[in-house]
Amino acid sequence: MLNDVRFDMTPRSGRLCDYGTEAFRLVQVETQAQADLWTVLISTWHYAGGAQKIIGPRIKYLIYLGRQPIGAMSYTWGALRLKARDEFIGWDDALRQELLPHCLTQHRFLLCPWIGIKCLASHIINRSLKVLRADWTAKYGCEPFICTTYVDTTRYAGTAYRAAGWTDTGTTGGFGWNEHGRRMTYHGDKKHVFLTVMNRRFLRMVRSRMSPAGASRQEGTGDGNDNRG
Repeated sequence: MLNDVRFDMTPRSGRLCDYGTEAFRLVQVETQAQADLWTVLISTWHYAGGAQKIIGPRIKYLIYLGRQPIGAMSYTWGALRLKARDEFIGWDDALRQELLPHCLTQHRFLLCPWIGIKCLASHIINRSLKVLRADWTAKYGCEPFICTTYVDTTRYAGTAYRAAGWTDTGTTGGFGWNEHGRRMTYHGDKKHVFLTVMNRRFLRMVRSRMSPAGASRQEGTGDGNDNRG
């Protein structure tokens, strides 16, 4: 039962260098005990919660300092349509539909409120992308090329994402799935869309495919899929 989940809540502070980067690790959630701990952390201390079922492909991680759990995060597949992302990439509907499996979303990210280690958030974000690239490819057979996340700037400034090299590409339209997950409804809660490119080959390939010369080469040779992961 979730009420029986117990873990070390010792406060941690200072700087990242006080601990050494190797002291921090991400553990993919695979067992029921790990899943229960992830749910307790996210549901209790993440402002958006996380007990609701995540639909579709996903990977969840627990974040540890030594043997102490200090946070949790998850990644899911990317939104079918996202104006800020799609305009940044510069693809059309056909190419978006083809390459969407390579686009992911950071669904949740939490460092527990008793963890106050300077620069830890940006470090974990960057480290998670390296782990995610291998884990997602191994689990789903598709290499992630680009990842987005949503930041409520009434609560957070997005500082950790900027420090990790992510780009603020604009805002969402203020729509979301209703409580039954069956249709999109307008709630007016617009969030900033931060984006990072996990493989630069992705943007070069998109630009080539979208250019008239690139399209002609594909039609002539039939080898347009050579650059896809």
